[in-house]
Amino acid sequence: MQKLNIQKQYKQDNLYFKILDAMSRSGLETNKLTRENFSEMDEFHTMGHLGTKLLAQAVELKSEMKVLDLGCGIGGASRFIANTFNADVTGIDITAEYVQTAKLISKKVGINNVTFEQADATDLPFDANTFDVVWTQHVQMNIADKKTLFKEISRVLKPGGKIAYFDILSAFNDELIYPLPWAENVNLSYTCSSIELDQLFNTTGFSLGNKMNLTQEAISWFKKFLKNAQSQGGIPILSPKLLMGENTPIKLKNLFRNLIEEKCEVEMGVFIKK
Repeated sequence: MQKLNIQKQYKQDNLYFKILDAMSRSGLETNKLTRENFSEMDEFHTMGHLGTKLLAQAVELKSEMKVLDLGCGIGGASRFIANTFNADVTGIDITAEYVQTAKLISKKVGINNVTFEQADATDLPFDANTFDVVWTQHVQMNIADKKTLFKEISRVLKPGGKIAYFDILSAFNDELIYPLPWAENVNLSYTCSSIELDQLFNTTGFSLGNKMNLTQEAISWFKKFLKNAQSQGGIPILSPKLLMGENTPIKLKNLFRNLIEEKCEVEMGVFIKK
């Protein structure tokens, strides 16, 4: 039931063509699109492309690494990693429409060293010791069975491989204000604290590489994003609004409020498989 609810949360019919239509209405020539043209909406997480770049620096991506983008959405981070670092990237997501859209966008912009498939993060369809890096941004908040999730991540990583995460974590036991980008209500939200996350890593075979609290940086990013949206008369059409729907302003303002009121925090980290 939980998996079906998650798919319902993110499902969008004809998403790829909605994106192309939005780009056309924004004045872009849809027969000359590049990866960068999609970056305003295809990196569906706090701090957008900046968050992706910071995580890439933290995990020290290198050419020809095998990278699993776990919860890839429509593939923005996967394409950035493949294109920028010449890594071999596999993206998985539980939402079929996201996977199909990721494939179509990648073909459109000519990035070939990335593949996508629909899969469950708690039951990965890969052999043990396959990947150098498992990359995940804003995914674990939708997954209740975190122990199985991290066991699976550990299983598919090579010894010495790294998990790189960029996540929203709970700060206190206070209930978050909903709706949020990953959940319309509390029934789809499974945030954990930084301490709980550390315990999960420790019990599933990882040691700490490094981690950083980016809450204040995220608050500053949101202030700028919301200020720009206000000056433009609303959130731009080429933005995560294409994925989050018409109540996007409410979701983003609620996340901003939760961060300011210290109900949640933003953390980036790298752990290493023992």
